[in-house]
Parts: sequence; C-alpha cells; structure tokens
Amino acid sequence: SATAVVWQLRAEFGELRRELDAKAKELARVQGELDGARRALDGRRGEVEAERQRVEQLRRDLDDTRRRETNAGARATRVAELERAIAEREAALAARSREMEGLRASVARLESESRDQRERLERLRQQTATSGTGPVIQILQPELRTMRDGKSIRASVAVDRPVVVGRVTSEMELVTFTVNDRAEKLLANNVFRTEITLARPEETVRIVAIDRQGRRSGLDFVLAREPRAAPAASAASEPPVGLPRPASAAAFGTYHALVIGNNDYKLLRPLKTAVADAREVARVLEQDYGFRVRLLLNASRYDMLAALNDLREKLTEKDNLLIYYAGHGELDDRNQRGHWLPIDAEPSSTANWISNVAITDVLNAMTVQQLLVVADSCYAGTMTRSSLGRLEGGLSEGERLRLLSLMAHQRSRMVMTSGGVEPVLDSTGGSHSAFAHAFLSVLRTNVGVLPGQELFGHLRLRVASVADRVQMRQVPEYAPIKYAGHESGDFVFVRMN
Repeated sequence: SATAVVWQLRAEFGELRRELDAKAKELARVQGELDGARRALDGRRGEVEAERQRVEQLRRDLDDTRRRETNAGARATRVAELERAIAEREAALAARSREMEGLRASVARLESESRDQRERLERLRQQTATSGTGPVIQILQPELRTMRDGKSIRASVAVDRPVVVGRVTSEMELVTFTVNDRAEKLLANNVFRTEITLARPEETVRIVAIDRQGRRSGLDFVLAREPRAAPAASAASEPPVGLPRPASAAAFGTYHALVIGNNDYKLLRPLKTAVADAREVARVLEQDYGFRVRLLLNASRYDMLAALNDLREKLTEKDNLLIYYAGHGELDDRNQRGHWLPIDAEPSSTANWISNVAITDVLNAMTVQQLLVVADSCYAGTMTRSSLGRLEGGLSEGERLRLLSLMAHQRSRMVMTSGGVEPVLDSTGGSHSAFAHAFLSVLRTNVGVLPGQELFGHLRLRVASVADRVQMRQVPEYAPIKYAGHESGDFVFVRMN
C-alpha cells in the first residue's frame, strides 16, 4: 500500500539522517585532533627556535673563550664545558626537530582526513536532500493488474472514456503533477480524478509527481478497452474430462508434488494470486489425487533449490513428481534464458535468480518415472523443446487406458507453461491467475485418468478465452523439457477421490 511505501521511505530517510549525524561527529573529532596537532606543532616550533638560539649563544661563548682566555688551563676547562653543553643542546635540538617533523606529518594526515570527511559529509548531505520520502502515487480506480514479469501493469475498462482516480502521498509540497503530460489539480487529501480518452484499444497512462526538492515519482500503466463478454459458463456446467479410473490405479506409481507460490517479493513488485494459487493447487493434488505435497510459500533461492535437491535425493524410479511454480519470471536478454525469481531476487542482479538451465540440471539427475513442471510465470516457455505426439483417435476406452498405462511407465519429462516468451496475467480480478483457474478447473472435472496432453488441451482454450477478454495475448505451451532426459510418454493424472 502507499502507506507502507511511505513508512519504508521514511525509514530509509531516517537511516540517511543518522549516517549524516555520525559523519558530522566524525568530522568534528578529526577537526579537533587537527587543531590540537597544529597547536602542538606551533609549540614545538617555538621550542626548536629557542633551542637553536641557545646553541648559537653557546657557540659564541666558545669563540669568545678561545680568543680572550689567557690561562691555558682555565681556557681548556671552559672550552670542554662549552663543547659538552653545545653537544647536549644540539641533541635536544635534533630531538625537537624530529618531534616537529612527526607533528608536521600528523597535521598533513589529519588535514587530508578532514578534507575526505568534509567531501563525504557534503555528498551525504546532497543525498539526504534529494532522498527522503518522495511522492508516492496510488491508483484507487480502476483496479490495476500486475503482470508476472513484475514490470507491466494493466487495467481493463468497459467504457471509452474511463475515469482514473488516485492519491499522491508526499511529505513536501508538489510543484508538478501531470497525467500524460497534462497538468492536473489535486483535490482534498491529495486525491486526483482524471478522464482518459481511449482512441485505441489500448492507451498508456503516464503519471508524474515532482515535489519542491526535485524528487520525482512516476507510474505507467496500460488501460485496455475490454470487449463485451459472453456470459461465462458455470463450474457446474463444465463437462467431465478424462477416462474412468481403473481398478489397477496403483500401478501408475506414487505421486509427489513440490508446489511453490511467491507473492511477497522484497525488491520486486508483489504479486496478488501466486500464494493463493499454490495453496489451492496443493490442496487439490493432495485431497483429490493423493499426491504427497510439499508446499513452499514466499520461498527464497535457498528454499527452492534445497527442496529440489531433497527430492532428487529421496525419490526413485517408482515415483512420479509434479513441480508447480507460481511467481515472477524474468528473461535474460543476452542469452534468451528464462529464470524463476525467488522472493530475495534483485532486479539489477541475477545472483539470486534461478535459471531454467539450473532447474533442468536438477531434473535430469532425478530418477523418477514421470515428471511434470507446471510454470505459471513470465517467459516460462524457454524451457520447452519440440511438441509432443498425440494418441491416435478412434481408440476404445479400454485401449486408451492400456496405452496410458504404458505411457506412465516410460521416462517422461514434461513442462506445461502459462505462456511462451512473453508476460502473463497475474490476476483477472479473481483470487487466482487465469492459468491457475483453468488448471484447477480441469483437475476438478477429471473423472479418473487424464494425460497431461489432454489436460493441456482443455486448459489452453480456457486461458486463451480469458486473455482475449482482457485484450491480452497469452498462449500456454506443453512439451518435453529441453535437455532433461525425456524419452517418451506423458504425465498421467490419476484421481483417487
């Protein structure tokens, strides 16, 4: 929420202020040491000069004694005394000179340190002046949907001239507030209300706020005109799918699932439905299909990789594994490699991203019989290779079950993705993403045995229909995983309850 963002910015500003105070104290300490060193140096200069004058006086006394003293014995005694005194004074002078040189070096060091501290303090003052809590823009109407690439924001509207309502939160007075480069006035409580004309099916809205310290905040999103939708079919009217469960269902093996849902990203835009999607998928797999499910919510890179490696070590060729991931995805433009993003991922660094190659390496090392990755994230399509063959039409129910049983005993490595190499919808206004809603609907209507390819056929039509209604292109994919050891066959869902 905007309030949470403001509190976060205030905390960051407070931290900068504390650092500024600490630097000011450090500068004062260095300056104090410098002033003390300068006073000590001035004192040593006076002592050295006084010592030098005493040495000069002793040398003059020595010269006078040598000229005037007529008694040889007295002259020799006096000369020896003066030479000893001169040697002592010269030693003292040398010691004072060394002390003075040391003080000069200390003064030079402290002057350099003082300059550095002043420069750091000035930089920090400038940073503090331009940081603080800048304006925060919040859209109240229409509801914005975040795409799973974490970057794209959209809203669907049913009219050609929709009204956008929002609020700007700012600690300082705003000097500029514009919507699509047009100045707008703020109402009470810094609320704004502006009408957008949709000359095309989609229009980009750009909102900019600048406060009197020059701190700028911007928000870009897309308004899409939705077509008039036909009434949606109710869940109860959806036809059943799959084949009746045979008596020998146990022959398909033991089913396991790792289900991951990431909403609460630390440095990326949070998602709305990934956690709810993961929870419901885990529930359906466990209660309706008898899967042994491990559920990870808001997982870090370590959590995700540790869970994958744990499954790699424990599962055998008698097991089947489904991995479901809902969360942000990202594409590395340089090598066109897709990544899953854990909650500790950083937008500017790939250090905590998990590449599809790393995931594939773990999957390739697994000995499980059937393996299916279901990825509801952006750019998940980079995991797939060539398409999958289909069962021939015209087969009897018994023959299809026999072939599915044979397929279930082949080493299969399949991936079902919510889209290809493009952003995908996080929410269409409900509690689940378009992909998760379709995936769950097909699982619920399965009467017994359902191959992954058939599930995908039903799912693809439902997702495409929803995406079309909100002016989005989202085409799910289903294929063997590249380089993961796929041989043949398909992942087979067997409903137990």
